[in-house]
Amino acid sequence: MFILLCYDAMSQNEGDALRYGRYYYTGTARYAAMGGAFGALGADISNLANNPAGLGMFRKHQITLTPGVSINSSKSVFSGETHSDSRATFNLANLGFVYSSKLGKGRRTPYTGWQFLNVGLAYTKTSDLNRQSLSRGNNSENSLLDVFQNNANQGFADPYYESLAIQSQLLVTDSTTGQYYAFDAPWPKVGKIQRQEIEGKGSMGDVSFALGANYANKLYIGASFNISVIDYRQTNYYSEEDAADTIPTFANFTVKEYFRTRGSGISGKFGIIYRPADFIRFGVSIHTPTVYTLTDNYTTDVTANFDGGGKGEGLSPLGVFKYRYNNPFRFQFSTGFVLGKYALIGLEYEFVNYKGPKFRDITGTVNSFQDVNDRIKYNYRNGHILKAGAELNLQPFSLRAGLNYGTNPYQSQINNSATWGASAGAGYRSVSTGFFIDAAYTLFVTQENSWMYDPTIAPSVYTQLQKHNILLTAGFNF
Repeated sequence: MFILLCYDAMSQNEGDALRYGRYYYTGTARYAAMGGAFGALGADISNLANNPAGLGMFRKHQITLTPGVSINSSKSVFSGETHSDSRATFNLANLGFVYSSKLGKGRRTPYTGWQFLNVGLAYTKTSDLNRQSLSRGNNSENSLLDVFQNNANQGFADPYYESLAIQSQLLVTDSTTGQYYAFDAPWPKVGKIQRQEIEGKGSMGDVSFALGANYANKLYIGASFNISVIDYRQTNYYSEEDAADTIPTFANFTVKEYFRTRGSGISGKFGIIYRPADFIRFGVSIHTPTVYTLTDNYTTDVTANFDGGGKGEGLSPLGVFKYRYNNPFRFQFSTGFVLGKYALIGLEYEFVNYKGPKFRDITGTVNSFQDVNDRIKYNYRNGHILKAGAELNLQPFSLRAGLNYGTNPYQSQINNSATWGASAGAGYRSVSTGFFIDAAYTLFVTQENSWMYDPTIAPSVYTQLQKHNILLTAGFNF
């Protein structure tokens, strides 16, 4: 019952299901500045990954480019100590093109029948997976070596953990009993500095091919076929240090874990927008689960430093594992208000089936992942996301702001990781040239409780995570 567990990093777990099933949308700066509440408002290229019916509202061709800067910061509290860390990355949030085709030219009743048939192709970053966190504190009660020692004495010497502790001389054998024990007494009942640093790099994104149509300027329908891409790397550094030189032969040890997950999947998204009157619109969209084929590469390195310059090291083989993963089903309902030429207001509700993701082996069966799939159902509950956004039109300039809130995906007794988001932005549009430029800032805040190793003995780490995004969109309507 944990998100991050040093000792479990090399196998698929429920934490992976949440990481790849929880989205932090970016898209264009206009879409992001309004909190993503654009499902019923329509003509933004980010809707190809949100509500593709919005594609039907385009009346001109459009091309957009949105680079961005992400700053991920954290504050961790462990054993009474507080530490902060952060990292910044450049990324591509959106790139897209819309081709708009007018239908029924010259008909006597121009606002009846099919009006436009539009085609869109876009890349949209659906989630920023970058993170940087540091936790550090003094613990005199237990150690990661307790876990290694217990497993080794029960005959479980994993080549990525216990075997490396033995190779590096952190675990030694009692010649009389044949049992393993930590290198010297009275470990671990001494003051030791435990430290963990987590470096995560990567993102998720959709390459969407979409069709959208406009019927009588009242009904808009759309569908997209999406190729979703995951590329994520994480390095965990865990160390323990003899704080007061209590152990005469020992200085410190470090466990370095590395894994990289890469792969792609396919999904479909379908949407409808209905405009009963000029001032109001309603939207509905459905996102099928994405069926991914993923490959993990992973290694572990254990290094021990002893007093007097002695050193022990154990290096694991390179592990490669291929499997399948289905992320959650999503449903969105949205409404939009158009206040003449002066303002837009968007409201959106999103349902996310966090209990639904499944891991499967490469043949498509779930038997080998039954335990982790059962834990997903037990640990998570259905999620609900609320979004609200507004735009004030001060031609040729616009001001925007948005809010969103995501409920805690965990069963309440396990963890609390609700998300809060706020955004703001501005834009400029030239009617004569079709050029537009938008800027946005978004902030997502969440928290988590985690454990460096076995949660039944290790003290917990409380971490607050913040995701800051700065986006700039440039585009043309023609």
